[in-house]
Amino acid sequence: MASLLLDRYRPLAPLGSGGQADVFVAFDEQMKRRVAIKQVALSDVHASAAALEEARTAAMLNHPNIVTMYDLKITEQTAYLIMEYIDGVTLADIASEDITDEIIATVARDVGDALIFAHKNGVLHLDIKPANILINHEGHAKVIDFGVSALSQATGQPSATAGTIGYMPLEQLTGRAVTSATDDWAYAAVIYELLADEFPYEEQYAAARNLRKAPDALTTMQKLQTVGEPALLQTENPPLNDALATALTRNPEARFATTKDCRDALLKELPAPRAGRTQLAAIVAALTDDDAEHITSAATARSPFAGCFSVVTGIVVFLLLLAGLLY
Repeated sequence: MASLLLDRYRPLAPLGSGGQADVFVAFDEQMKRRVAIKQVALSDVHASAAALEEARTAAMLNHPNIVTMYDLKITEQTAYLIMEYIDGVTLADIASEDITDEIIATVARDVGDALIFAHKNGVLHLDIKPANILINHEGHAKVIDFGVSALSQATGQPSATAGTIGYMPLEQLTGRAVTSATDDWAYAAVIYELLADEFPYEEQYAAARNLRKAPDALTTMQKLQTVGEPALLQTENPPLNDALATALTRNPEARFATTKDCRDALLKELPAPRAGRTQLAAIVAALTDDDAEHITSAATARSPFAGCFSVVTGIVVFLLLLAGLLY
């Protein structure tokens, strides 16, 4: 039998690696269940004690729309995030499917509820995007990677800039103070993308995506602040357009006062979520059934890490967990 990790977890199969993190499936010998483990290399444990404590607090959020983190262990210069194993796909995986207004309402309800709960507990996510939203077989959306932005500080990366271009408002792109309004912007960006099939301000953020790795990236991106806000794509629902425009405005103080206000304004102009939940469950069942014959167990399944996540039963959960730290 393979040696146990942390005197408890028996590694079964590697699922991806890159940068400062590795993800693998393991069997919990105490609880007799499979778990996902993200293993993160830390630059300086002692110097980052505050970041680690913040990550631990964020990771332990307990809510139906947040993937459960069982534990966060630190040994020497490595952090181990032990998470629940969930069978499902990501919102990014179903982007090519028939996305109805009912499905959008379901996602808006579930992700909004997750963020409301997190913000009430003083936790920011800072990397809300389709790849960090899991859809399970019951059609429920669950947000993953709470705590990863804080943990990024311990790897030497500023947590506020650990997001993903296209889902980062300007205050986050340029390293200014982040608040719950920063998460709200990303949340609204996801809803907008589902409606319009494009990022809000696509041209601006395409430029920022290319500029971010340039030597003068910060200076250049700061110039985006002087550019007027482009018009958003208009839907056939003017109140919904207004709600999205408020949530996606460049000035954080001009956005909704609370995440609940943002969620409620969006839901008010969308259909009831119940039908969307049924539709999502059907999509997940169809997609995972297509791949079921290729996956017989977590011990033998292996999927390499990539920028785009493939649709596979269970394994996609672990791949997307890796994305948060590797961007």
